[in-house]
Amino acid sequence: MQMTSQTIAESTGFSRSFPALPILSAIATTCCLLALRSFIITRVFILIFYPSFLIIGNVLVFINTIVWRGNTRNIPIYCDIVAQIWGVYSLTFYLIAICISKFLWTISLPSSSIKVYDTRKQTNRRDAFICMGLPLVLSPIYFILSRKRYSIVEDFGPHTGPILAIDSFLFSVGPVLVGTVLSVGFY
Repeated sequence: MQMTSQTIAESTGFSRSFPALPILSAIATTCCLLALRSFIITRVFILIFYPSFLIIGNVLVFINTIVWRGNTRNIPIYCDIVAQIWGVYSLTFYLIAICISKFLWTISLPSSSIKVYDTRKQTNRRDAFICMGLPLVLSPIYFILSRKRYSIVEDFGPHTGPILAIDSFLFSVGPVLVGTVLSVGFY
């Protein structure tokens, strides 16, 4: 088969999932917003941060699947911001899981209700540092160490460029280990 300009520019995206993916993202965002109200009552940071983080991800998927449907248009400032969010998104999910596990372990101990509410401010500060501070510190590292600023995937929008060096791998895995050590070290 001879390569022509028509075969090179052929669409390779996931256009068949177009109407379903934005609709499912909107439904998931609505469900998270409904659940967020009951989590705010608890005033436990990690229980408020988790659905808020899911809302951010679902809104980005909703916007990106509509804007980049069938194209790879370049919008540099928006792409930089979204690529940085996606760059630390998976790391933040690991850190949130660690903090939720720590919270569940704390409330499962005998006489834990007194302990949970007496140390809530300290726990909220620690969880905020683990779930927000570490990803914000690592965001510039992803930006510096990636081979390119972002890659635009047709029908999905911008994502971080590949990080292939060993030192980059250590920078991306290291925070998960640090979060685990911090989580275990405090208890």
